[in-house]
Amino acid sequence: MKLFSFLFFYLILVSFGYSQDFGEISDEELKLSKCIKEPDADVIILFDKCKVKITNDFELVTFYHKRIKILTEEGKEYANIKIKYWREDDISRLDAICYSPSGEEYELDSDNIYEEEGEKYYTISFAIPGVEAGSKYKV
Repeated sequence: MKLFSFLFFYLILVSFGYSQDFGEISDEELKLSKCIKEPDADVIILFDKCKVKITNDFELVTFYHKRIKILTEEGKEYANIKIKYWREDDISRLDAICYSPSGEEYELDSDNIYEEEGEKYYTISFAIPGVEAGSKYKV
């Protein structure tokens, strides 16, 4: 549960055409096998960015972009994402990709994104595809 608080900020790209480039994956990131500051960590948050803007219609738009490195088998649970949001909000874009230790890429298919409607909140859930210990993913 070392990084539990980060579960609430998984990357959702909610936008009007906004797209954060996933960027290049370095060999150093693919080979990373443990966190120097916390050797028992199951995952490492490599990048966590949030951008908020208010549109001309006074709508609040939030963009998230996150990179996570899975270090252990136990860390694979962090690739099962649940995002709870207010029922009147809109998630207009959601992208995720996993890079295996060998460099293979696995992209999230929209057919594997599930939405559950609640009285006040909706929940979107999905599993990052292809995750194994040593994988890195970006949402």
